[in-house]
Amino acid sequence: AELPTPRAGADEVLVRVRAAGINRSDVSNVLGSHPYTTVPRVPGRDFAGVTSSGEAVWGTGAELGFRRDGTHAEYVLVPAKALASKPRALSFQQAAACGVPFVTAWHALEHARVGEGATLLVIGAAGGVGSAAIQLARLRGAKVEGAVRVKQGSGLEFAHRDAPIQDLTPAEPPAEPLARSWDAIVDTTGRWLAPSIGALARGGRVVVMVSPGAGTEPVPLRDLYRREASIVGVNSLLYPAAECAELLRRLTPHFESGALRAPERLQPRPLGSEPYLALKDGASGKFVFTFGE
Repeated sequence: AELPTPRAGADEVLVRVRAAGINRSDVSNVLGSHPYTTVPRVPGRDFAGVTSSGEAVWGTGAELGFRRDGTHAEYVLVPAKALASKPRALSFQQAAACGVPFVTAWHALEHARVGEGATLLVIGAAGGVGSAAIQLARLRGAKVEGAVRVKQGSGLEFAHRDAPIQDLTPAEPPAEPLARSWDAIVDTTGRWLAPSIGALARGGRVVVMVSPGAGTEPVPLRDLYRREASIVGVNSLLYPAAECAELLRRLTPHFESGALRAPERLQPRPLGSEPYLALKDGASGKFVFTFGE
């Protein structure tokens, strides 16, 4: 639908969107799964674009697409404090793909207390949040490994260390990541809670951020308390845009240096419903709306 160009109020900035990332939470939002969304509403959380003064910016945040109009449009109106200067090393499409994945991964590592020397397993290492978590954990000095689903069967295998972060393939020979002991496990898929608990070291933490199906999973309580372990939840919808902008500013030098990289399997698309339908049907890759980059 055609909407009028929004007008900036006090402490707001109008951004011409050049690219906007599409996240699964955007899809679930459009499907009505978030009762706190106020409607009518333009969806979308992640963006990269240009202000009226010509500054290239990027951003993301909980309120965008949920409590105020979001980024899946040619223009988005955001609080001035919610803007960060876009890294020069990233294209608009790359920058727009980073918001939710890196914000979620950052807080996952924070809550899991992943620091220097900690052993960390990231399940779903080839996805956006998984690849971001691996990169951020390496910056923290953690001993991190990625795991991907085996091509044949229902188990997990370690991913090659030297593979491009989103082209990870199972390592040879096959190994079972959850047969080892870990200080922390970040499960980006929500499907490995019980076996992850059994693979934690004493005082270990397993981080969950998505709940497949009905959102109920059996918990092996004996394994949990005998290890003095804990389950940690991360919800990226708790972090407002101004707070996310401050995090993006902290991460910018690492994108500029190449220590952090944007998702590599971008799928740019014109504005439309096709990427929503593809993600709803389980498509992989990172979809990004483009507006004339």
